[in-house]
Amino acid sequence: MQLQIRKLREKKGLTQRQLAEAVNLSFETIRSYEMGRITPSLQAAYAVAKALDVSVTDLIEDDEPVGV
Repeated sequence: MQLQIRKLREKKGLTQRQLAEAVNLSFETIRSYEMGRITPSLQAAYAVAKALDVSVTDLIEDDEPVGV
């Protein structure tokens, strides 16, 4: 599973800093989410999704087939 925050953020035309400000998180936290260093809490995932005008499930790209 890989988060798609960077792709969706860039599609919306936001910088990491702008997204961080929109969701009241630090720039470093957003960068860490995008790099896969940390996973956002459910509350943070909802905030990021809302700021990007997508659903939480849109933040997730499942790179493994179902049942593996």
